[in-house]
Amino acid sequence: MKNITIVTGANSGIGFETAKALAKDERTLFLICRTEEKANIAAEKIKAALQGELNADILGFACDFSSQKQIRALAEKIKSKAESVSILVNNAGAIFPNRELTEDGLEKTFAVNHLGYFLLTLLLERELKQLERSRVVSVASEASRVGVLEFEDLSLEKSFSSIRAYGQSKLMNILFAFALARKWKENGVTSTVMHPGGVNTGFGEGDFGLVGSLFKLAKPFFRTPEKGAETVIWLAKSAEVEGISGKYFQDLKEIQPISMAKDIALQEKLWELSLELVKLK
Repeated sequence: MKNITIVTGANSGIGFETAKALAKDERTLFLICRTEEKANIAAEKIKAALQGELNADILGFACDFSSQKQIRALAEKIKSKAESVSILVNNAGAIFPNRELTEDGLEKTFAVNHLGYFLLTLLLERELKQLERSRVVSVASEASRVGVLEFEDLSLEKSFSSIRAYGQSKLMNILFAFALARKWKENGVTSTVMHPGGVNTGFGEGDFGLVGSLFKLAKPFFRTPEKGAETVIWLAKSAEVEGISGKYFQDLKEIQPISMAKDIALQEKLWELSLELVKLK
C-alpha cells in the first residue's frame, strides 16, 4: 500500500470531515475509531457522501485510546499493512465529567488526549521516517491556555475538574508537537498543531454541571465540523505548508500558543515522563 493516511477519531466531527476531504485524493485511508462498528459506519458514510469524488481505498480500525494495549495492537495492525505512513492526523480526544482511571492506572483525559497521540506516533516512527516527506498533524485547543502542568500530579488526584484536565491535555498536545518537530526535523517529518475553534459536535456531551450547561447554550453559535476541519485538512495536504514544522495554527494561519508551550525544558520533561508512562524509555 502507498500514500497511507491515518486519521484517528474519524467517525464524527472534525475527524470525520478531515477523512472525507482526504478521501477525495488518491491514497489509502485508515480510519481509526473506538469500535470496529463505528469505523465501518464512517467508511460507508464517506463513500455515500463522495460517490464519484472518492479516490481513496478506505480501511477501518478499532482502538480505544485509553488503553495502551489497544494502541500497541493498532500500531502492529498498521505496520502489517503499511511499509510507510505519509500523513498521521492525531485527532481522537475526549473530555470526561468525572475523574476516571484507565486500565493503565492513569487519569483518562491525560491518557486519551496526550498519551494516545504520543504513543501511536512513536510506535509508527519507522513508518513515518520511511518517506522523504511525511506529516504529523495534531489537534489541540485554545483550552491549553487554562492548562497547568503539575508533573507530580498529572493524574490530578489532588484536584480534579474536567476543564482543568482537558486544558492540561491540550497544552501537552502543543508541547508534544513542538518537541516532535525538533526531534524528527532531520528525518523529513513535519509536526504541526492546530486549534479548530468552538465546533458544534457531540464532543463534551454529558453531566458537566454548570460548565456543561454553558457549553450547551453556546453550541448554536459554534462553527460547523466542516469549518473546524479546514485547517487540519490544509496542514495535512496543502503545498503551502510543505516543510513547515513546529508551528501552531488556527484558520489557515499561524498563531502563538501560551508561552510555556514553547519552553524546551518543559517539552523535554513531558517527553521523558511520557516515555516512562508508555514504557518506551
